This record gives sequence, structure tokens and C-alpha cells, in this order.
Amino acid sequence: MRSRRATLATVLLTLATWSGTATPATPPSGPITTRSGDIQGHASGAVTRYLGIPFAAPPTGALRWHPPQLPTPWTGVRVADHYGSACAQIGGYFASNDEQTFDKPYGDEDCLYLNVWAPTNAAKPRPVLIYIHGGSGIYGTASLPLYEATRLAEGLNAVVVSLNYRLGVLGNDPLARLHGDDAPSLALLDQLQALRWVKDNISGFDGDPSNVTVMGYSAGAVSIWAMLTSAEASGLFQKAMILSGIPLRTPPDKARAYVESWLAQLLLRDGRIDTIDAAPAQLAALGNDGIDEFLATRSSADLIEAGRTLGPSPAEPDTDVQIINKVPTLFGSVANEASMLLVKRYSTLDARQIWALINSSRNDLGATDFFTPWSYLKFRIASFFVNRKLHALVNAGADRVAAEHVPVYRYAFDWDAIPQPWRKAFGAYHGLDVPFIFGNFPADEPNFTRFSWTPETGEVRAKMHQAFVDSFRGFIETADPNQYASTIHWQRWDEGAPYTLIR
Repeated sequence: MRSRRATLATVLLTLATWSGTATPATPPSGPITTRSGDIQGHASGAVTRYLGIPFAAPPTGALRWHPPQLPTPWTGVRVADHYGSACAQIGGYFASNDEQTFDKPYGDEDCLYLNVWAPTNAAKPRPVLIYIHGGSGIYGTASLPLYEATRLAEGLNAVVVSLNYRLGVLGNDPLARLHGDDAPSLALLDQLQALRWVKDNISGFDGDPSNVTVMGYSAGAVSIWAMLTSAEASGLFQKAMILSGIPLRTPPDKARAYVESWLAQLLLRDGRIDTIDAAPAQLAALGNDGIDEFLATRSSADLIEAGRTLGPSPAEPDTDVQIINKVPTLFGSVANEASMLLVKRYSTLDARQIWALINSSRNDLGATDFFTPWSYLKFRIASFFVNRKLHALVNAGADRVAAEHVPVYRYAFDWDAIPQPWRKAFGAYHGLDVPFIFGNFPADEPNFTRFSWTPETGEVRAKMHQAFVDSFRGFIETADPNQYASTIHWQRWDEGAPYTLIR
């Protein structure tokens, strides 16, 4: 019988991860030695990239739904010149800019890989920034072009690491959830394994393992909340950056109901039952061992397809958490967190149709291209109230960390240079700060942020990216975002100051 150590994801706020552009690469001199073997990177200007490094054994076969294991060592030199596979999911613009991957199983169970961007200038050792992507805990990948970190690593003069982690039901042991096991999710354990890899290996990339900052967006930010409250994460990071995410938990009864619904869909797809109503009796007849054996024969595509209509597991805000890892923390949010979280609920379009409009050259778009008059009114009203609630929860989270007497900073990002009708409908939407942080604004290739950029705003965007970089460099080096001159002036939230408005 499998270990029940891992259970339900503390699950994960929504939406979208975005896209960016890679820089041409040429081989650098000399491989890097890690504990698993030697790797060869590729130089990209003043930064060397090491892509697709395994930080754990493939969680496949007998290791499915088990905590991550150490990677298998290799001999010779591993050429780290391409990303590892995205973790298994239903494809969409959260993980790919290729429309051919949308709305069908995408990625692979063999997906526990990370990427390193290391500057090549003289200052050593450098601080380390570890980035955890978003996507509701069911979508996303570190290889999305938006997260190409060459510009960010060079600007920060830091080693930047991004990573994959198991998603959806593959990131959570379903039998453990059925029995109310409240151990950390497999997704979180994957992330912690990547942090341990950094601690053990990053000095070979001229990174400082004693100066690590974790940064997560959306679902990744929820993961960092889990790290703040996890004894298993102690000593693995010294600072945190929480972007558009709040602490969430899933009550055991809701976790069990979710898994039962998912198992019912699997049984129906397999022809073992004729109706959903027959699922409880069939599950009872199978018992734990029978369910275990049944799941072992299912492909990742079967498992993912069965959960397609269920979405992420239900989760509830929980800002009254016990902070175990009391570290300087920087919180961020955007002016309209809710709009992109709600658009699918109220729009008359599906994901492919939205993608087509985003990447079209039309300049005559209006709200009626996305909504009926009635659905648009409901969308605007819901966005207003949900947005207020989300901002209040981010503030409450910042208050909770500040109560531990560590430096806390808080920004709100507002940028109104988006063309219409996007500006009116979505405003500064969930995830809009991410392109400004990484410095990637692709306007000449299909991607989910394409509608946001016009030639007229290029200079302003570059200056805003530089302001983020100057501030974040100070924070990851010294826990003070005012360490370097920047157009942003930061006040400590824990001293009663209002949030820092960035626009």
C-alpha cells in the first residue's frame, strides 16, 4: 500500500501565468558539478542559463503519489540547454503559447525539473531568488516564456531559479484526502525538495545558499504562505515575496467530497458504473486496496480528464495561521485582482475564443465581444466586491506577518496604459505585475499578455521594470527595498505606513 504522507494541496488562488522572450544562447566554458552529476549551461549575454535540471526522481510508476525522491545520478556531462516537460495538466495559455496544446492533456508526469540563470560578472557569491509559478495549482509551468529570467538575473545581479511542481490531483494523494490526512501536499513537498537542491548545489553557480529569497505569484504565493507555516521549510530561505496570494486551506470534508466526485468521474469514464449515483457503492466495494490498484492502471491523461470539470479543489482563506519561519516579507497585489479571476465565469467565450481576440489585430473591440449586456453588468459588480475582499485578505496577511516583528513591505500595482476595451473591462489585472518584474513584454508573438502592450508605452515599461529590479535587488540582498536608488519609495508596512502604490 502506498504511503499516505502527502495529501490535499492547501490550494491555490487562480489565474494566469504569462509569457516572454528568450535570448540566443552560446555554450560557456566549463561544466558545473552538482551532487547528481556535471551539467553544461549556455551563455546568454551576461548570464548563463542551465535549463531542465532534475531536482528529484521522476514521480512515475511506483513513485506516483509519493514524496519526491533524490534524482538519479548520471555520468558524463548533462547538457542543460532545454526545459524539462511541463507537469501533466489540461493545456491552456497558463502553460503554453501554442494554441495546439489547449483544452487537452498536456505535459508529463516526469516533470520535476528546475532552471538556473547565473550572472557571469565578478561579484560573488550572489543572492538567490527562487520563483514559483501560479495557475490555481492545476495549470502552469516554469518554462512559460514570460518566466525567461535572463533580464531579471542580470538586473538583480542574483542567481534566479524557477521550478516545476506536480499539479492537480497528481500533486495530492487522493486516498490520503479521502481519509482526512492533513500532511503537506505533494506539490509543496516538490517545492521544498527544489529548495533543498538549491541549498546543496547553488554555491556551484556562485549563489549564496545562506541568502535565499522565495518569490511566488498567485498559486505560487499560496505555496510560500505554506512555507512560512511549515517546519519542513525552516532554514531553506531567508526572505519571502508573496505576489497576489493569500493563505488558503481546504476543510477535510470538502477535500473528501472533491476526491469522491473525481473518483466517480474516473469510474464512469472507465465503464465501471453507468451513472454518477452508483459511485459510492462501487467505491465501498473496491475499498482502499481496490481503489489503489484501479488508480495505478490509469494514465495521467485519464486522471486529468476526470478532473476537467471539477477545477481546483475548494479552498478557504485562513489568515489566522501560525508563522514558523519569521522572515522579512514583501507583499504585492494589483489594482484589479478579480477581473481575470471572474472573466471565464461571465464571458460568453471559451478560452480559445478569448485567445483569438487577445492575439488579433482588431482595434474595434468592445465589451459586447466578450459579454452580453447582462453578463457584463454581473461581471463588473462581482469584480468590484471580490476585488475589495481579496485586497483586504492580502492586507490581513501582511498584518499577520508584521505581528512577528520582521520587516514587511506591501505594494499595490496600477497601470492604466492598457488599450481599450481591456482597460475598462480588466484594469490592472491579476498577474500584470509579473511581466514588469521579469522585463518580458512580447508584442510580436502570440501570448496572453499581448493585448496589454503598445509601441507608445515601451519606454515607460522599461523604466517601470528597472524600478522593480532596483527595489527587489535591495530587498533580496539586505531586506530593504530602499537600498538602491529607485523611483519607488518604500515604507515599512509594519510601522503603520500605507501600502506603496506603483503606477
